[in-house]
Amino acid sequence: MKYSLSGQVKLSMALVVIGTANLTMASITDKTDARCEAALTAKFTESAPRDRFSFVNTSSAAWSVKNITVELASAKGNLVFDTQRGGAGVEVFQPYRLESTSAEVADVQIPDDGGQTITIRFDKFPAGADYVFSIDIDDQLTDSSLGNIRVTGGELTGTTVMAEFVSDTGARETQTASFKADYKTNLMAACT
Repeated sequence: MKYSLSGQVKLSMALVVIGTANLTMASITDKTDARCEAALTAKFTESAPRDRFSFVNTSSAAWSVKNITVELASAKGNLVFDTQRGGAGVEVFQPYRLESTSAEVADVQIPDDGGQTITIRFDKFPAGADYVFSIDIDDQLTDSSLGNIRVTGGELTGTTVMAEFVSDTGARETQTASFKADYKTNLMAACT
């Protein structure tokens, strides 16, 4: 005796099986991420007179950010921090300024005028916390599409962000990522 299912029944059964498999996989992934993921979102905002860097610790609850370093040396726009009048930058200058934070800052290695590195160390930067600072960045290009005092996403591309994470068990994880033309980057490490 042969049994045959109509096309409609076969399709319904396939959807149920696929749907169940997807839900199961999502549940396993969510459980793993919730326990093990160290992550940071970084965003740059070009603004006059102050440019802004914003960071959010998007890690699972177990992970805190210990330090963040922004390095301009590999940016496509030959970028520098313009922190003093008459220095390496053009026209307007702005020194480092903390704008807002829900983290506790230990110290900041503020760049000299014309410098390309800033490092921020934290006493506490738990999951869900944010940190925003402003400073002026100028490009050093001879043919700059917006002029040297404004930075395009393309000029920022390649700027690196390095973050060191520490878990509540003392585990450490360091991640590095580069800004893209949309002025954003994400650093993420999953436990192995």
